[in-house]
Amino acid sequence: MAEPRATSWNRRLLLGLWLAASLMSLVPTALQYLTEGQPVPWGRMTSEAVGWLLWIVFFPVVLWGERRFPLDRSNWGRSLAAHVAIGSAVSVAYALLVLVKSELVLAIGTGDYAPYIWQQASGFVLGGFYIYFLVYWMILALFMATGYYRRLRLREVEVERLAADLSRAQLRMLQLQLDPHFLFNALNAVAALVHIDADRAESVVGLLGDFLRRSLQNAHRQEVQLREEVDFLELYLAIERTRFGSQLLVEIAVPPELGDDWVPQLILQPLVENSIRHGMRSTRALQVSVEARALDASMLELRIRDDGRGLESGAPPEEGVGVSNTKARLLQLYGGRQSFTLRQRPQGGVEVVVTLPRRGNQEAAARPSRNLGTGTLIVDGGP
Repeated sequence: MAEPRATSWNRRLLLGLWLAASLMSLVPTALQYLTEGQPVPWGRMTSEAVGWLLWIVFFPVVLWGERRFPLDRSNWGRSLAAHVAIGSAVSVAYALLVLVKSELVLAIGTGDYAPYIWQQASGFVLGGFYIYFLVYWMILALFMATGYYRRLRLREVEVERLAADLSRAQLRMLQLQLDPHFLFNALNAVAALVHIDADRAESVVGLLGDFLRRSLQNAHRQEVQLREEVDFLELYLAIERTRFGSQLLVEIAVPPELGDDWVPQLILQPLVENSIRHGMRSTRALQVSVEARALDASMLELRIRDDGRGLESGAPPEEGVGVSNTKARLLQLYGGRQSFTLRQRPQGGVEVVVTLPRRGNQEAAARPSRNLGTGTLIVDGGP
């Protein structure tokens, strides 16, 4: 990461603090004179305050030295020597500037110009050098502190950006793992139908094209509105209905007021597909229900049930691509504010319950929304 340059805001802050400190230096001396009942020598005190303000002239030099010779562990010896030299030069220059200032103030106040001003230079330099040298290091420390803080903030921003990029990349990898999963199953359906019912196979190909088109349109989105996810699920079920016919009955119950809530893209489809793949039986139709409800103002629950074969007795739930990726995406998107439960139903079949934070859409009020119906949508496998 490139070394950040001092911003105008940092420079203005330091200048403001130095100006405030210079003016505040008048207060203790003035209070002392007032407490002792003596007249305050405002002229002399103002001259001293102006002397402190003269340091602002050397701020660019100190700033250049701080940038050019950073006091870090890699080259501290060379930088220390450089700052001793720069600090000495600045101290001498400041002493001479103070001398000029003092003589000008004296001349303006009394009209008496000192003809031999430079004869006093050695006294000014030697008398105040150690104080001026310490002031140089104090100013240098201020610039170093603001520089360290600025670099720390930039590193924090960079770490946050990299973490966000990593999270997006991980979520995208999970999506890419899911998309071929859908494609392979759909192609298997086409292969099974092409020699049995060419019209139905052609219908599946058309639906598959719509499915892939919708998937590509939403490839850049991690979350979609619940109504969009239901639309996507209906498209998938249309493909499955051509394959299973009346053997598949699906009920989708989504209250219209939840249609604007945001959910992970492809949260419902892989779970419904999992129910169909593992629950379908040849003896009777498989019934699958998909429900959404608000637990409260902050949490949403999605529930997928089927009355299929269920889990093997005493065996832990097996997690295929759909289930494992769904759990991983929920964890990536919501952290600890989500839950995923896969369990056997007492009456037979499997139930999946997903809870996640509710997020409304402020843009929903600005555009018309599609009605999800009266609250229950029935998709069956009839002809």
